[in-house]
Amino acid sequence: MAFDLLPDSQRAAAARRLAQDVDRFKHITTGFLGTPVICQVLSDYGYLDQAYMLLNRKDYPSWLYPITRGATTIWERWDGIKVGRQLPGRGHELLQPLCVRAIGQWLYGVVAGIDLDPEQPGYRHVLIRPQPGGGLSFAKASLDSMFGTIRSAWQVNDGRMQIDVAIPPNASPRPSHCPMPRDRPSQRPASPCPRGKGSRRSRRGGQAVLVAGRIRGYRFEYPGRAVIRR
Repeated sequence: MAFDLLPDSQRAAAARRLAQDVDRFKHITTGFLGTPVICQVLSDYGYLDQAYMLLNRKDYPSWLYPITRGATTIWERWDGIKVGRQLPGRGHELLQPLCVRAIGQWLYGVVAGIDLDPEQPGYRHVLIRPQPGGGLSFAKASLDSMFGTIRSAWQVNDGRMQIDVAIPPNASPRPSHCPMPRDRPSQRPASPCPRGKGSRRSRRGGQAVLVAGRIRGYRFEYPGRAVIRR
C-alpha cells in the first residue's frame, strides 16, 4: 500500500486487515522494510488511533522501548540493550542510527503536519495539516527546505486547538491546509495575530482552511475537543 502495489479495489480491505493485526498484537509486526511506513499507511487509510498506539508503546518491540534503555538512536534490533542495560550477547549489535526503521518522517508529516504537495514536490508548495491524536496536547517542528524554514506548531488549551504556521516567502503562493474540527466543519477559525506580509485571503474548503499567498506567519484557533483523541 505504501508503494502503490495493490489495485485500488483491494487497498481498503488490506488496510483494514493491517489495522486488525495491530489491534490484535498491540505492537509492530512488520518486517525490516515495512516498519518505517506502517504508521503512514495506517493514518493514510483512516486508522490514526492505531498509528498513535504504535508510536506511544514503550514495551518491546517499539520505537520508545530503546529510549527506556537510554538510547538516543534507532538500533539495529529492537532489543539492542535489554533490561539491566545488558547487550543480548548475539555478537554484532549495531547501535548507531538506523534510518531505515525510523519514525521521523511520520512525525514531521502527520504529527507536526509539515507535508509535501504531491503535485509540486520539493516544498515549494507546502501543506500544513497536522493530525493530532495519541493523547498529545502539543507538537512543533521546523524543516529547513531549499526555499527557507517551514514551521508548524499546534497545541490544545482549554478545549481549543491553536495552530501556528510559518511558510518561507520564497515558496510559491499555494494554499496551506490546517484541519478543521471533525465535529464542526463549518467553524471558521479566528486569527488573533496579524497576517504575514504577502498573505492575501483565507477561506474554508471541506475539512481544511485554505490560506493563499506567501505567508510569513499565521495562527488558526478553534474548538478542538474532537481533534485530540486518546
